[in-house]
Amino acid sequence: MSSMTPLRSRNRASARRGSFLTGCLIALAVVVILVVAGGLFVMSQWRGWAASAVTAGITVGVEELELSDEDQQRILARVDELAEDFKAKNVTLEQLGEVAMKLIESPLKQAVAVFAVEKNYFEDSGLSEEEKADARLQLQRLARGVYEEKISLDEMQEAMDEIVVRSIGNDNVTFREPETVDDDDLRRLISKVKAEADEAEIPNEPFEIDIAAEFIKAIDEALGVAAVEPPQLPGETGEDEPTGGEGGEGGGG
Repeated sequence: MSSMTPLRSRNRASARRGSFLTGCLIALAVVVILVVAGGLFVMSQWRGWAASAVTAGITVGVEELELSDEDQQRILARVDELAEDFKAKNVTLEQLGEVAMKLIESPLKQAVAVFAVEKNYFEDSGLSEEEKADARLQLQRLARGVYEEKISLDEMQEAMDEIVVRSIGNDNVTFREPETVDDDDLRRLISKVKAEADEAEIPNEPFEIDIAAEFIKAIDEALGVAAVEPPQLPGETGEDEPTGGEGGEGGGG
């Protein structure tokens, strides 16, 4: 989801952290659905087109996370590998769809949004160093609860309602502008976050996530699950690539 960027700009980045996977991976899912439906079979090189679209979409999403260069490179290297495997027919459409769903449904995006709160709201606040240290711990506990699915999205938003703009029926997390949040708001926030973590019996200890490793793990797990049952999808069971028509066969009627 840099401490040198303006508060308003940083807040926009933090808001995007909560929606980056949903946004870029919806595009991935749409590509898969359209290809399965035959809508893109008019292109003889549809696999290359689809792989490029997927890579571009995820790349934009990853960049919006504002991760370290090393983490970005690790994630994008795995995404590039996935795209190349798809173009080479080592990854099927069903497997690509499994990857999309795995990442869309992952609680990782909400956990990343929680981790962003400390940098965007507490670093430049007027709270004491002791209060900031406690805030870091309590936010890490909340992130852990969300990531381990012991704390729901609704519970997370309720715990952070001092800074979160509530959204009904939407798993995106949108934050208030930092300049509209004062120190008392932050103190109430931490009190609520701690209460939620205590209620969920989250250990009172530091917690960190290797975002790149978890992203890569999600991709690998999705591919493993999909590989258990070979798919029966258009263009995947024969040697010829689909080039046109509605049913996924090579020619038209």
